[in-house]
Amino acid sequence: MKRLLFALTILAVGASCMQKEEPRELFPIRLNESDLKPQGYYDGTLYYVITSTSPREVCISGTGPGRTQVTTPTHVMINDTAYTCIGFYNNAFYGNDSLREVKTTGYVKVFSDSSFMGCSNLTGFVFPKKTSVIGDGAFRDCRQLTSIRFVSGASANIGKGAFEGCVALETVEFKSDIKKIGESAFAGCIGLDSIQTPGGLDTLASKAFAGCIGLKKVVIAKAAYIGDYAFQGCDSLLRIALPKSVTKLGKGAFADCINMDTVALNYGLTLIDSLTFKNCRKLTSISLPSTVDSLETDAFWGCDHLTAIRLNDSIPPSYHGSTTNIGINASAITLRVPKGSKARYQASPFWSKFTHITEN
Repeated sequence: MKRLLFALTILAVGASCMQKEEPRELFPIRLNESDLKPQGYYDGTLYYVITSTSPREVCISGTGPGRTQVTTPTHVMINDTAYTCIGFYNNAFYGNDSLREVKTTGYVKVFSDSSFMGCSNLTGFVFPKKTSVIGDGAFRDCRQLTSIRFVSGASANIGKGAFEGCVALETVEFKSDIKKIGESAFAGCIGLDSIQTPGGLDTLASKAFAGCIGLKKVVIAKAAYIGDYAFQGCDSLLRIALPKSVTKLGKGAFADCINMDTVALNYGLTLIDSLTFKNCRKLTSISLPSTVDSLETDAFWGCDHLTAIRLNDSIPPSYHGSTTNIGINASAITLRVPKGSKARYQASPFWSKFTHITEN
C-alpha cells in the first residue's frame, strides 16, 4: 500500500508540472505535533512556525547545524493541512556562519527582523517579486554579501539597518517599486561605489547611506524627502543632482562629504535644513532655486572653498539661527541675486553678512 501511495504521488506531481500550474513542493513535508520543537515544527532540515491560519501560512524559523544551502518549500503539510511557506521568521538564521546560498520560491514575501543578520558567508541574494517585508536588521553584518537584486514587482519597504555593515556589498540592483529605504539601511556599506534608487521611492530615511566611504555616484530617481544625515561621511561622493520630487533636505543630509564639488538643487525644493552641507570642503559654488524659502542654522558650515552662492528668488530666503558665526567666510563669497532685489538682501539680518552682492 505504501508503495502504491508513493507511485500515485509521483504521478500526480508529474501531471501538475505538465499543466504548468503554480510551483508545488515535489515531496510534501508532512509534519505533526510530534515534530514540534521549541524553534517550531522540524522536518529534519528546517524549522517552521505557523504565522497565520487564515490564510494558512508558515515561515522558516531556522535550520539544523552546518547547512550551507537552503531552498524554501512552496507548501508544508502540518497535521495534514497545507500551509504556504511565505518567508523567514525573526532571527531565523541569526549568526549562521555556515549558510552560503538561499533559493526562494515565488511565494516568498517576508524577510523578518534579523532573519539573516550576521550570516558571514552569505555572498548574494535575489529578492522575489512578491517581496513585501524586509525587516529591521534583516541582513545586517553579512560581511561577505557582495550583491543584492530586487526583481521587478518587489514592493517592500526596506527596514532600519537592513543591510547595515555589509562591508563587501558592491552591487544593489533595484528593478522594483520600493517606497522607503529605512534608517541606516545601507549605512557602513564601504564597498558600495554607486547607487540608483528605485523610481517609486518616496522616502530616503535618515542615515540611509551614511558612512558609505566608497560611494562615488548617486542617482536619485525620485523621493520627496532626503532624511537627516542620509549621506553623511560619503567621502568619495563627487556630485549630487536632486530630482524635482525632492522638497526637503534633512539635517546634515550631505554633511562631511569632503570631496563633493558639484550640487544641483531642484526647482521645488523648499527647505535646506541645518548642517546640510557641513564640511563639504571642495564645494565652490551653489545655486538655490527660487522655491527655497527657508535655510536652517549653519547649512554651509565649514564649506571653506565656497566662493559663490546664486539665489534665484527676489525675496531673500529666511534664515533660522544665529548670525554671529555662520561657519563660512561671508566676505569671501559673492551673492548673485535677481535684478532689483539687492536692497532686500542687504536689509536681511543674515544675507547682509555677505559684503559682495551682485545683481544679474
